[in-house]
Amino acid sequence: MEKCAHINLRCINEYELVRKYRCDDCGAVMMCACDEEIGTKFLSHQLASGTALESQKHIPVSAGFVACVCAECRGLPIEPHPVAAIPGRTSKIKRYYWRELAFREMKLYEQYGGKPDHYIFEMDDTSENSIIGKAKNQALKDIKRLHSEAHKYEYSEKSTAQVLEEYDVKVININGEYVEDEDRKAKIKYQGNLLTVEEYVEAILHEQGYKTVQLESSPFHVLFAVFMWMVIQDPADPQVQMAGFGERSAYEKSREKNPIWVPLPDDFGSPGYSKRRALEIERHFSPEMEDKDNLLWLFDYWVPYSEGLRQYLWAHREIDIEKARKIVEVLSPVSIQAILRYLVDDYWGRYIGWPDLLAYRDNDFVLIEVKSSKDKLSEEQKRWIAGNTEYLQLPFSIFKVHRKNAQQGHPADPKNAARFRVG
Repeated sequence: MEKCAHINLRCINEYELVRKYRCDDCGAVMMCACDEEIGTKFLSHQLASGTALESQKHIPVSAGFVACVCAECRGLPIEPHPVAAIPGRTSKIKRYYWRELAFREMKLYEQYGGKPDHYIFEMDDTSENSIIGKAKNQALKDIKRLHSEAHKYEYSEKSTAQVLEEYDVKVININGEYVEDEDRKAKIKYQGNLLTVEEYVEAILHEQGYKTVQLESSPFHVLFAVFMWMVIQDPADPQVQMAGFGERSAYEKSREKNPIWVPLPDDFGSPGYSKRRALEIERHFSPEMEDKDNLLWLFDYWVPYSEGLRQYLWAHREIDIEKARKIVEVLSPVSIQAILRYLVDDYWGRYIGWPDLLAYRDNDFVLIEVKSSKDKLSEEQKRWIAGNTEYLQLPFSIFKVHRKNAQQGHPADPKNAARFRVG
């Protein structure tokens, strides 16, 4: 029998460090030989199987390491697969070159005297941590130099201006007197007080009779966990298994890593989950969830039962629970269901990037993103704006706060606040 040349290959998950590829001709699953050294030394726990991106199913590796499997080794165009921006990983270098940074860091870690098995298990030994820090810093310098000399990836993301124009986002320009506080952080001086940009926008809205809630993403995580825990943690789901992690509230209080275990499907948060569970998800949205009073009752009733899922999603704080309930009070049941469906379809792809504020007055409400004059939208915020236009269709505006002496002509100056509406 003629040996397969593995011409038609597909990566099953571009977001794994040691990527696995399936051959469409023979069905074999393999890894590229260029990853063998790093893989065997540092990532041996990832070599037996891969995890399919959409379904999160574990797929056994059947052919081991094979030469010339990845696109780079085969001389094919290299497609970028940037990761989400999180604290400590917001620059494009870190988001686009995350895999190269990790591999370079591992090599430097070993060169500096670190032991690969210690690196894998993130030992708390001080000397090991100092080596890791040194390797991280040098790896970043090396990859920055690599990018400056020959761009491996082209940054093809839309600019803030392009996103605002494409999705017809309402931008409200206002002026503010920027100053520095004792910690040299930028604040806005308003009526004798030093305010953050968000607090300043809230103050202006309050003068117009609006009430406000500071949001960002966490209250929406609470909303999702409270209303969806029953279907997510359904014991009848054959893919639900016990997942262990450190209790979030204990970690925040004293950095203790108290382990807790909760039932979770192994494909939770992926697009494949919502497809696999489409019928159960649809049944979950019962007629009772179409009435606001029922929604509020369900929210209060389900909060304690959703504790495990909320802990897992870092949606455990009382302040965020209160904010989530306020969202239920203000938004219509149709909007609440739209948010839940939007998140369950791709939770990990959509859980961040939500707006800063909810402003409401009578039956009028709007979600607001607050930006200083030079601030740009993050990629997650751009993605949310696109998702809002296509799926959620929630009232949304951006408040952009300019330095007073730089933008004197804005019609939305706080002195003329009555001239504009946010809804």
